[in-house]
Amino acid sequence: MSHVDLPLSSSSSIKQRSETRKLQSRPPRPDIKRARSATMSMLQDNTSLHSIQNTESPTWLLSDLLSNLSVFKDKNEYSIVTKANDLVMLFQQHPNLKHDVQIKAVLPRIQFMLNHTTSEVRSSCYRIIRYLIVNYESLMILVQQKLLIYIIISLSNTRNVSLIEMEQSLKLIREFLTVDKGSDLLSVGVIKTLITIVEENGDRQNCNERIESIPESFKNACLETICEITLLNPELICHSGGFKLIINSILDKPVEIGSTCLMIVLKLLDFENSRKFVRNGFDLDSLISIYSNLSDHDDETNLDNNSTRIRKTSNYKLQKISFLISTLLKNLMG
Repeated sequence: MSHVDLPLSSSSSIKQRSETRKLQSRPPRPDIKRARSATMSMLQDNTSLHSIQNTESPTWLLSDLLSNLSVFKDKNEYSIVTKANDLVMLFQQHPNLKHDVQIKAVLPRIQFMLNHTTSEVRSSCYRIIRYLIVNYESLMILVQQKLLIYIIISLSNTRNVSLIEMEQSLKLIREFLTVDKGSDLLSVGVIKTLITIVEENGDRQNCNERIESIPESFKNACLETICEITLLNPELICHSGGFKLIINSILDKPVEIGSTCLMIVLKLLDFENSRKFVRNGFDLDSLISIYSNLSDHDDETNLDNNSTRIRKTSNYKLQKISFLISTLLKNLMG
């Protein structure tokens, strides 16, 4: 068999093809420039993450929201209420934030909301103020800024107010009770306004400017607030005429509420400093006055229609008062 020599050109082409295949089979070399750019981008991402964490700190967010509220002073009420809700949510997520906030710096930025014509804006301001209360000094600042006057106006229901505004103002009053000696800063006008709400009988004249009726649950909440203030500051309740309301609630309210009011009176009788405000049994005499209102049917038939009818007392009310009087007599102070 004879050996056939290939031409030189064909052998060189075969070598080139084999080298080309080797080059194609090799993995690509790493791009040094690309690796460096990836490292730089990683450093940039860390820097941006650190800046985001700084910008999203509670203090920074608080400052941003307060500045937005000041800017939205002349905007529509929807924008103001939205920013106020965001501010309240921030305080809810960070409860310790209120300890780092100076209430003197916050009040000037939100005080315009109390003078707003929309009830929802005013109620949002009450919510914000409630989360700013920390100690007795913060309450002093609020009283110096005439906050109690705004509360009285909201609860007196003499302007276009909503039930939400009245509820938020009542919650703000109750926030005073959570601070030591905070009840001492409440005024007689605030207590008299609460008494007026409890004694509300539903008869209204200017229905267009006032809400039609106050729910019974809100009246009971006001009465409960008065009872709590009675234990903390009985002198304030005495000067406001609150004891008369408590005694009348024992007579007229359901057994659950009447017994609670009776326990408040008994608690006052346990201490010498508060016993003097129960006027030597004069207030308690009204508990037995219900028995003097009983009358015979013969006497009622002789009365004219224009005459004042003698009030009849139901058996249920007699049983309730008898139970409360027996509870009073079983107590040592009673």
